[in-house]
Amino acid sequence: MKLLLIVFSKTNSELSIDFNTLKTNAKSQAYSISNGSFNLQKSINFDVDVLKIRPDTLFFTTANSNARLIPVKFNLKTEMKQGYAITSKPIVNPAYISVSGDSSLIAKIDTVYTFQTTLKDVCKNFNASVLLKNTNANVHYNVKEVQVNFSVDRLTEASVKLPIELINNNSIQTIKLLPSFVTVKYLVSMKDYDLINVNSFKATVSFNEIIDKQKTLQVELIRKPSEVKILEIKPSSISYLIYK
Repeated sequence: MKLLLIVFSKTNSELSIDFNTLKTNAKSQAYSISNGSFNLQKSINFDVDVLKIRPDTLFFTTANSNARLIPVKFNLKTEMKQGYAITSKPIVNPAYISVSGDSSLIAKIDTVYTFQTTLKDVCKNFNASVLLKNTNANVHYNVKEVQVNFSVDRLTEASVKLPIELINNNSIQTIKLLPSFVTVKYLVSMKDYDLINVNSFKATVSFNEIIDKQKTLQVELIRKPSEVKILEIKPSSISYLIYK
């Protein structure tokens, strides 16, 4: 009956603590409630015997405290289902969190990482809450988890035929490239397929290789969309003729 009265009384009595009795423990100070000089039974306002207190110790940090906004990085390991790819950069919300604690500890933190998320046979968009990783009990985050999402789409193979441009040419001689076109084969997501065309790429060879008397010239793609994965450039090198 006394226990029920204690539960329903909702007493707001305050405990007075003498901080002069605090015990120093490294960077923290610990105060033992069970060994304290205050009258706990009096604050309960009932005639009871106190057998055990949990927790029986209060901890107070005395180090210089600080708080900073730190960027969050999603720790992801994926195995994509064949024919699929992640088509957007993972979005983390919030992108920055408030990290507080000892100034010397906070100064060493430049990134907060999530626990590693391992996904297999990925073929759908991802949207989930992910827990943040904190290995230091003296460092505190204002949130325990973040929301992460990214897009996934099916890939399709495509190709484009490009003219080859000779760059760095300061000669008055006429130079003919053999061949003068190159075929680029690539993978692209279905949603981006119609956005890619011949103007999305630029293929070049350098006149400097002719000066160096190279027999063939290496083809380079100096412009390509970030949305594609290059599979093949054919031919990857070409010949040339110089007309004097």
